[in-house]
Amino acid sequence: MKLIRFKVNKSVKYGVLAEDSVIELRGNVYTMFRQTFIKHLLSEVEVVCPVRPNQIWGPKYNMVVGDEGFVVREYGIDPWLKGSNAICGPNEAVMIENDLFSRLGVTTSLVAVIGKQCKKINAKNVSKYILGYTCGIDVASKRVSKEGVTTWKAKSADNFSPVGPCIETDFNADKFSVTMEINGNVVQTFKGSDLPYSPQEMVSYISHQATLQPGDLVFVGGPEPHAPVLYEDVISCTIDGIGVLTNSMVEEYSSKKNGCMESSQQLFQGKLVI
Repeated sequence: MKLIRFKVNKSVKYGVLAEDSVIELRGNVYTMFRQTFIKHLLSEVEVVCPVRPNQIWGPKYNMVVGDEGFVVREYGIDPWLKGSNAICGPNEAVMIENDLFSRLGVTTSLVAVIGKQCKKINAKNVSKYILGYTCGIDVASKRVSKEGVTTWKAKSADNFSPVGPCIETDFNADKFSVTMEINGNVVQTFKGSDLPYSPQEMVSYISHQATLQPGDLVFVGGPEPHAPVLYEDVISCTIDGIGVLTNSMVEEYSSKKNGCMESSQQLFQGKLVI
């Protein structure tokens, strides 16, 4: 089931994606909900960020590209934590200060959406506490991080963590691939098996450090590509079985859709989401 959060008639609602339509839900997606008989065309609604988390967690991997694929230089999870202000949805612009464009770190990632409160859970039991999975883009300032300040300052600017376009509740987190595109050109593709830790291990580890609440996000992470990210670049994260998340880099924040962005309907076309 693909859950989306959308805006229609100035109201924000949850719904289930059904081909080119959205069926409204009643209830709480984290506890109990039901489908209604109210249906909207996907082209007539605005798809927004699928979740409003309190916490956004993720790992810092020391990975490079070797002759035979990705090589982990150093094992161990070094988690980062972002503020909720960093979250944004599909088609939203990522605000970057002009002097940071040549020093951006951007990775694409599978993202786990917590469905139930959990603390110190075993990796084998993680699936019981997951609502589903979505696509994510992790943006960070390399300049700030090299100045010796906290990871929080480097990663927690407004809209530095786009996620979406939907939450897939039946996703197989044991086998997945993530593709990153810049301006329509593929710059990196990696598999879950390339990562040093599974999504379940990542959620388990973080749950031993902090209590996770419904709606919280855990980025699974990925290697950072060598391709630079510049002003007006359009970044896309594609995960088979979930869909395509697309966001643009701009100098100042804008809640309006950028002219080079795809529409909500385009994001859900094809086998990736339907």
